Amino acid sequence: FRATWAYTLAAFLMFFLPAVASFGIAYRDPAAGAALFPGLEDRIQDIRDKHEWWNDLNDGNAAGASMIMTNNIRVTILAFAGGVLLGLFTLYVLVQNGLMLGIVAGAAQSLGFASNLWGFVAAHGTLELSAIFIAGGAGMQLGWALVRPGLLTRRAALLLATRRAALLLLGCVPILVVAGTIEGFLSPSAAPLWVKLAVSLLSGLLLYSYLLLAGRTRGTARYA
Repeated sequence: FRATWAYTLAAFLMFFLPAVASFGIAYRDPAAGAALFPGLEDRIQDIRDKHEWWNDLNDGNAAGASMIMTNNIRVTILAFAGGVLLGLFTLYVLVQNGLMLGIVAGAAQSLGFASNLWGFVAAHGTLELSAIFIAGGAGMQLGWALVRPGLLTRRAALLLATRRAALLLLGCVPILVVAGTIEGFLSPSAAPLWVKLAVSLLSGLLLYSYLLLAGRTRGTARYA
């Protein structure tokens, strides 16, 4: 993760920038936001009706959590695998998900539904989005190896990038399992917002403490 952080940052920006732009559009005019992403009309109507649609998807049991984990892992794998198409499909997955979140969040803010939405997203969002950014960065590594293989052949560059990126993808799986468990049980619950925010903060702190600090002492001792 530390050796390839620039790819993860690029993936984050490919998600974040469309999210910010679509948030602004949907905040000013929710209907325009829906037109920007066909298929979100029903979701915007749910927001108008103050309907918490996630309660239809999250039934607070193991089956619901399992379904969520499966979907999150599918999106993450798509973000990774899209790298073999010169990174274009990875870019598409990141931009699409960024647009979707931005439109829903902007409409919710405009229509007085933001507290409901963030009350659901807060607990699991940090882990779920982190996994998508890491997998997206891994996919971009594959695309970059094909576009700019350097002194290696494209096959050799892709093989090297795949070995490194596959480790990142495998590392995303337990992150998504934990995120899906939180999303299936805690996120749709009536727990206070401060509890969900505390879970988000703690899970993010544990994840990034591991990613940024793990192995440093061991590595220092080895080269001393």
